Amino acid sequence: MKNSKVLKTILVFLGLSLMTLGILQLSSPVEFYANSGVVLGMGILILLGAFFPTLTFTSTIVSVAIFLSFVYVRLLGIAADGVLRPDIITGIVFELIFGLVSIFAFLKYRKKITKYTT
Repeated sequence: MKNSKVLKTILVFLGLSLMTLGILQLSSPVEFYANSGVVLGMGILILLGAFFPTLTFTSTIVSVAIFLSFVYVRLLGIAADGVLRPDIITGIVFELIFGLVSIFAFLKYRKKITKYTT
């Protein structure tokens, strides 16, 4: 499959971002999050979608789901607990941007990537 370089760049960036987050959470000496391995695994899946055409569609959908679910859960946290620390708000902004970029990639390239899933 000859994916767009833009789509590959988006998937590489988002995959590496999630992988970095997962690795940092797993290597934290103070805290251990149970979902860190899942975040790392999803980052690897998204990254692989940039290089394996049969995974591109799945990677794009996973990217949309992961980043927008992060935003949704954080907004629920704000509703339950009130305003959060500034670093958490910054995280929400980045997660929303990454989610919107994922939606853009899906909508723009869905015709190219769906023909390789059947």
